[in-house]
Amino acid sequence: MNKKRFFIIISLILFGCFSPYLVPWIINVFLFLFRNTSGQFDLSIFWSAFSGVATFFLGIVALGQTSIFRKNDLVLSHKVILYKIPEVHEEKYNKIEKSYLYRLGSIPKNIFIVFANEDSKAALSLKVRFVTANGIIPKQFRIKSITIRTLKENKMILSDDLKYQKDPADIIDLNEKGFNCNIDIADEKLREINYEDLYISFQISFYSDLNNGFIETDYVYGCNIDFIIKEDDDLNFSGRANFKDLYIHENGSRFIKKIF
Repeated sequence: MNKKRFFIIISLILFGCFSPYLVPWIINVFLFLFRNTSGQFDLSIFWSAFSGVATFFLGIVALGQTSIFRKNDLVLSHKVILYKIPEVHEEKYNKIEKSYLYRLGSIPKNIFIVFANEDSKAALSLKVRFVTANGIIPKQFRIKSITIRTLKENKMILSDDLKYQKDPADIIDLNEKGFNCNIDIADEKLREINYEDLYISFQISFYSDLNNGFIETDYVYGCNIDFIIKEDDDLNFSGRANFKDLYIHENGSRFIKKIF
């Protein structure tokens, strides 16, 4: 039995034992508070007191609602809104590396790393472009989950026990009204990719900076990708990649206060 349930049971037992004495006492105190100068219970005094208490609580509720509305307006005016129109676009500097060197302490701040383990020597490096609809450019982003499978055989590529970088990555690459997110996925299973078209989907959070906090906007993104291969050597191949956007859906947004 947990402590909370034990406390509730003991409280009910004690109330049952002492209620014959407590209930009349509570009623007498209640009647005493609303007596007039002649010592009799006055209903007008009771309703005046009740109205005062009700007004007090209504004021608290109104203040709470005003605070909620202000916070909602803050979120709506500072969250990242992305275009939802699917498009085909070409991005440079995407690569698959079979001799990848991963060191946790040496990751650049503008790259978000997803990895199976620290010994992974194969990696998929992606630069994914997003275009804003309201001109809000986030300062950072974080990947929360990712899925990769082949289009031809519908085969899942990544390991089941993926780990995600703790801190968000900085966004420093801007283009037109949008921005790029650099993602490195280190997993030995990526060696199974052999010039194949891929389906990639992930949950991503964007962070817009404010004075006393930031706005977190969550999205789910899915695309098909095929590489225009340029072989570097026997191990690695890299080059441009065609991203065919399939969907991008907002999953909500919220204000998060900074912890100093």
